[in-house]
Amino acid sequence: MDSWMNRLRRRLHGRQNDVAGTEEPAPDPSELTRAQADGKTIGPSVEAPQSADGAPDALKDAENALRDFVDATMAAARGADWQVNPDLTSGKSGAWQRRREQDQAEYRAGLPEDRLLYYANLGELLDLVETHWDLFAACFGQKDRFVQLMGLLRQYRNQVFHGRDLLAHERQLVSGLAGFIRAAITKHRTKEATEMADRFFPRLEYLKDSLGNVAIHDPHDLLGSLRTTYLRVGCAVEFVAKAFDPLGEQLEYHFSVGGAGPGVLARSGWQTGSDWTWRVLETQVGRVTAYCRVRSLRPYHLQTAYDKGPVGDVLTYDDLLTLEYVVLPAAAIPGLPPSVRSNGGR
Repeated sequence: MDSWMNRLRRRLHGRQNDVAGTEEPAPDPSELTRAQADGKTIGPSVEAPQSADGAPDALKDAENALRDFVDATMAAARGADWQVNPDLTSGKSGAWQRRREQDQAEYRAGLPEDRLLYYANLGELLDLVETHWDLFAACFGQKDRFVQLMGLLRQYRNQVFHGRDLLAHERQLVSGLAGFIRAAITKHRTKEATEMADRFFPRLEYLKDSLGNVAIHDPHDLLGSLRTTYLRVGCAVEFVAKAFDPLGEQLEYHFSVGGAGPGVLARSGWQTGSDWTWRVLETQVGRVTAYCRVRSLRPYHLQTAYDKGPVGDVLTYDDLLTLEYVVLPAAAIPGLPPSVRSNGGR
């Protein structure tokens, strides 16, 4: 004979009695109270299904990011009309067009989405990526791993969009897989943008001063960025820079010296020459930074800075290198030579 606990469990989960055609009698309210008093769990002792929370949004954002990335990549490699080419879409383009036409018939006041690839489901998108893997390998890495991960995503995607709740660990897995797609696309596009910038914008190769200090773009030269040269009022420091323009056009240089307080203390203005001499004045005592900026004569530039000096110019430029100095008063330390290098400056 079934215990009152088993009957209550089946009743609460909508189950029927073992006898066909008969419904489990309603549990006595005292049984529910008794179970609660005993601290017992009603129902099977498994992880309870929970709301999908952000899983649908994460999936939607990942799918749309993948659609846009697939479209841009395929258009660049296969032509702008690739979506209507059955040979490039494995015969799926006709189905996408029919789905869009159906939406056009249903939404007579206006089509909510006209882009054809937005009528491809996730499985069709993933099939496109696998079919044209030569275009997507640089973004998604190892193909076997990508196929396995996306197989899991496809499985849980069907559960979410058919109204079936996910367990807590499944929601986390879906969010992680969706994040993998978006992170891989973002990283790939950032790398592409960096390479494109290197092919368009000029870049400073070095900035040297007459004291032997050199500034270069070297992420491993951590000490170099912290080196400081000590100067005396009355010194003259010569700077020379070298830059490279990938398009081989004329460049302009802008040298300046700035402090933390009054802003720009001295400047060369934009010039075609790549050298400039800074004469250290008493008004420049303190910690200062020497800047060298370069720009092309083209209308587009990579960076913008505000010149805080008397002119107050907005500087648009393409690359920047700096050197650090500390200016001492003329008679701050008796016997101090005109310039003293410290911290292993070079």
